[in-house]
Amino acid sequence: MSQHRRAMKIIEKESGLEGLVLRPLSARLLEPTLPEKSGLVDREKLLAITGRRRITQMKLAEEFNIKDYPCPAGGCRLTDPNFAERIRDAFQHGEDSLEELRLLRYGRHFRLPSGSKVVVGRNEMENQIIQRFAREEDILLEVVDTGSPITLLRKGKNRRDIEETGNLCIRYSDAKMHKKVKVKLRDAKGRVNKIVDFMKIDDAWHINSEIDFLDEIFLNYGGEENGREI
Repeated sequence: MSQHRRAMKIIEKESGLEGLVLRPLSARLLEPTLPEKSGLVDREKLLAITGRRRITQMKLAEEFNIKDYPCPAGGCRLTDPNFAERIRDAFQHGEDSLEELRLLRYGRHFRLPSGSKVVVGRNEMENQIIQRFAREEDILLEVVDTGSPITLLRKGKNRRDIEETGNLCIRYSDAKMHKKVKVKLRDAKGRVNKIVDFMKIDDAWHINSEIDFLDEIFLNYGGEENGREI
């Protein structure tokens, strides 16, 4: 569906990326995009592949020694409303580097009121991948002594962001029914490696121990709302 010209135009319009979606395999069959018009991309080096058969693409993959590629019937991820919303949110917050866009493919994504980003692993494979994406300034959370997702906090501000991220981590762990939970906080460089106690009050977990060791890392924050999933 996403390969039809009408569908491609709808994708561009509804994603707010009109003129910016460059399709290198068929670009010379389509109208020039802004990257081509500006000279950022040489249109003459792009291809003009058409039709439903994938023989040309498979030969091209063989030429570049690419052996592991998605099934031809896999479709474009931009047609997935949930993934498209992640893309839109990332661009709205200036998170448009290749590394940040690749991270969108893994885990559950949440945006906290402070603007901080939270990614929660859904299985062991995603837990490992999320850890590899962690930057020096990111904080990783994990519930102690039970099955737990690796939860990444990026651009965290202070205690409130830690508390909200801890709630997400606990909610998707095997400790979600517990009243008292211990959560490990660490970063990719080993500057931080602490255990924080959480206590469940009503329907949420609250930090029940001092986390003064984060004061030098986080800025002041005054948000009140819960994070939203993207």
